[in-house]
Amino acid sequence: MKHVEFMGQIPSQLRATANRTLGLKVKVGTTFLTITTLALGTCLSLLYFVQINFIAQKGLTINQLEQKIADTKRENRLLSNDIAELNSLGFTKQVASQQLHMEEISKVEYWQSSGSKIVAQK
Repeated sequence: MKHVEFMGQIPSQLRATANRTLGLKVKVGTTFLTITTLALGTCLSLLYFVQINFIAQKGLTINQLEQKIADTKRENRLLSNDIAELNSLGFTKQVASQQLHMEEISKVEYWQSSGSKIVAQK
């Protein structure tokens, strides 16, 4: 159905239809539009600031986690160096001689008596 306005008024044939379909006429003034626009703008601005705050917090969390990752990698590298040092033959000999009071054997002789072998140190 077409609605035609003539000089701001609805023609008489369509007036009854217009009243039935719309129910009541709403007059909107500039004050209402201004308040509505400001309220909508305020709500959208608030939503924008909440999102920006959320993104900033997540960015800070990411930076902190990246710092922890870097610290852990640095500590892992230091521990790998310590493991390599502790697994070296020189360190093993040093621990055996100093802490365990072991001595290096120069000549090994085997004695055999009644079916068992015995090692003598000289």
